[in-house]
Amino acid sequence: PVVDSAGAKIMYDELGSENKEFVLMNYMNHIIVNGEGAERVHKLIWGFMHNLLSNGGHPATSEN
Repeated sequence: PVVDSAGAKIMYDELGSENKEFVLMNYMNHIIVNGEGAERVHKLIWGFMHNLLSNGGHPATSEN
């Protein structure tokens, strides 16, 4: 099964943190951290974490 994008957006909107990103990915399976497309997912996660760590726990902006 694949996650419903509307439900995923609701979850994203309800997260209390401002340090977040919403990325829709078009894959045919639910577990996207393994298998086809996993490398792209890992790069997105790594980039997000790297930006947070590089900016004192804040997401990168045009001002950072």
